[in-house]
Amino acid sequence: PSPPPSPPPMPPPPPLPPRPPRAPFSLDGFRKTGGWTLSGVNGDLVDGAVLQVDGDGNLWLVALTCEPAQLREYVMGSAGGDPVLLAVYELRGFREPEGVSFVAGRVVVVADKVSGHLVEVELSAPLLGGGGGGGGGGLG
Repeated sequence: PSPPPSPPPMPPPPPLPPRPPRAPFSLDGFRKTGGWTLSGVNGDLVDGAVLQVDGDGNLWLVALTCEPAQLREYVMGSAGGDPVLLAVYELRGFREPEGVSFVAGRVVVVADKVSGHLVEVELSAPLLGGGGGGGGGGLG
């Protein structure tokens, strides 16, 4: 008996697709114009989100920390300076909070990296005039 026929030769691989065009922007054109010191955040800042700029030009924002798992609410006056801490919200039940996004009003969504959950959180009214923590209690 004769040997089985050999398979036909493999065709050459298709050519590589063309490289995508370069984006019309780059980070080279950006520069740091300033920074803020957030009281109570000791190197474990994970994310932040702006809640609003009010009618007086004050900037309201939240900062997310992982260890401990907290949302920290700040306000920065329109004249500038470092933000003042208004409230601390403990994120109980979160394993590794990784991101925060503004939704509307006083509602944010917090992402928990380990569980894969997105949790909608409504922040209680901050304690105005004190600048120092408390507030909120536990969330989650």
